[in-house]
Amino acid sequence: MHDLTHRMRAAVDAPPPSGIDLDSLIAAEQRRSRRLRWAGSATGTAALVAAVLTLPLLVSGGGRAPVATATGCPTPAPAAVSTATGAVGPLPGGCAQTVTRLAAAVRGSLAALAPQAQITAHDPTAFVYNRRFAQYEALFDLALPDVRGFVAVEAGRAPQVAPTRNDQCDGATPISTACGYQRTADGAVLLSVADWGFNRAHAYLPDGTMVSAYSYVDAVHSGSPPLTVRQLLELVQADGLGVFPDGPVAPSPAPDRAREQLSAQLATFLRARLPDARIDVPQMQGSPTVGFRTRVDLGAYGRLAVSFTPACAYGACPSPPVCLGNRNGTCGLGGFSQQGAGGTAETVRLLRLDDAVVEISTDGPVHAELAGRGVIDLAEALHY
Repeated sequence: MHDLTHRMRAAVDAPPPSGIDLDSLIAAEQRRSRRLRWAGSATGTAALVAAVLTLPLLVSGGGRAPVATATGCPTPAPAAVSTATGAVGPLPGGCAQTVTRLAAAVRGSLAALAPQAQITAHDPTAFVYNRRFAQYEALFDLALPDVRGFVAVEAGRAPQVAPTRNDQCDGATPISTACGYQRTADGAVLLSVADWGFNRAHAYLPDGTMVSAYSYVDAVHSGSPPLTVRQLLELVQADGLGVFPDGPVAPSPAPDRAREQLSAQLATFLRARLPDARIDVPQMQGSPTVGFRTRVDLGAYGRLAVSFTPACAYGACPSPPVCLGNRNGTCGLGGFSQQGAGGTAETVRLLRLDDAVVEISTDGPVHAELAGRGVIDLAEALHY
């Protein structure tokens, strides 16, 4: 559950501005949706069919649940590098060596920042390599005398050039209680935000790495996060966190139209389904090759994570599952879900007839709002 909580709490991590007018895209998507309703057509949305797909356990007796796409290192480890434009292999420098180096850097930094804390990694190697998102990830329990919580660290290729501002600081009424932007003497760009008991910091390093660190507590442990924003900023600048030691690399290519279209479709759906919710425009990350994903904070409604994997994104296309029923003349029923403790968190994975996979994780009141038909409607709303 801790790993799911980390993923959902990371929803408030708003990426730097893309320079694309998402409001116009959202308006266009709303017009398109109205045209489809008027025409009574299902064009552009594939029917969903029930599929029992293997999901990682979201709740375990302790420690981190296994994640299908995150391993210590792929075996055998490919020598070639593939990045956010199409990658499943480890990043440069050798996966095993990088995992060891990152673990040593973060453990050393945490020990210096919180010397009284009992620090426990959720994985034996501390860091694991997430093949799908092409990044290294680690999750730690921190137990201090007066607080217990979590620190998560991610390191991978920067998704875009370093931003020129922290857009969470914009506006007369910032959504966050604190935010910051800094460009260091060595060329790194630092962003930080603290809100709702969830602290985070990001560093765009000169070698092309983006390091993100999050500190938070879960529903069981109340209080302030174990690390402050200032401490997280020190953590993301720790020596040894760059994943491109052989030289700088360019950021991932600029967002393509599909990414922005999916962002607009998701925003349109959420604003229609939750009209009274505070919804920041979600920013899809990824590419058609490796799939798209985003995490959205919905204020009082909780948090939502969505991933959209286009057909054949990982090579061989799976066969569509057996049709279990008809809805409006088409094959389309439900999907497979795994619920978390208390019935307020759930992950649903749906396989569409076009072989695209949509995975939706809900945490909080939004779970009840999207239960049943709601997740199917959301999965149908995403297309390009």
